Amino acid sequence: MQKIIAPLLIASSLLIGSLPTLAQVPSRQPTSGQGCDCPYDVDAAGRQCGRRSAYSRPGGASPICYMEAAPQNTPVQIQPTESAYDRYMRIGYDASRNRDYQTALINFRRALNERVGDRAATQAIANMEGAIANNSNSINTDFTWLSRQQVTTADLVGKSDFELDVLRNSIFARYGRRFDRADLQAYFDRQSWYEPRYSPSQFPNNLLTALEQRNVQLILNYQRNQ
Repeated sequence: MQKIIAPLLIASSLLIGSLPTLAQVPSRQPTSGQGCDCPYDVDAAGRQCGRRSAYSRPGGASPICYMEAAPQNTPVQIQPTESAYDRYMRIGYDASRNRDYQTALINFRRALNERVGDRAATQAIANMEGAIANNSNSINTDFTWLSRQQVTTADLVGKSDFELDVLRNSIFARYGRRFDRADLQAYFDRQSWYEPRYSPSQFPNNLLTALEQRNVQLILNYQRNQ
């Protein structure tokens, strides 16, 4: 009898130990591209927020992320795990609805890597590539003002990630820099004023004036804070 009871006790203890504590149970569904309040939220690039979240930063905001801090009458719900494919597709669709076609394209391609040959991801990629091409044709191509006046927030508000990338990299393109990113290189190749001369690794950054360098940094800071 003792030989039977002992394994049962061990098995029951393992089962009890495997249950998540309230400190491990999320109090809500993860958000996507809406900021990094909780560690399990996902940023606009499809990455889990983790230690970058407000919850994880000492002295920062104190959002309720886990059941241990939730009101007592809050029902405990263990959410089903979302597959990587589903997560990338969801982020891609969210980004496309916000007309952030570049972020959408990145995540649809990640989804396709998870399920090679998937029709939905393949079609979504084709749609985003078409949207980016159409969008790039409508972007104002006169960037010479970036060499004459400082960028302000008003110049950047409302622009997509791709438009901001074009705006920032146009400063380098004016001096003949090539680009590793295929979409940027394709865009500048279509501009009559563009004369590529330098590879990205060989580009002499000292060609940029102090104002141009400042504008590059201002646009980059704006993008990072979005």
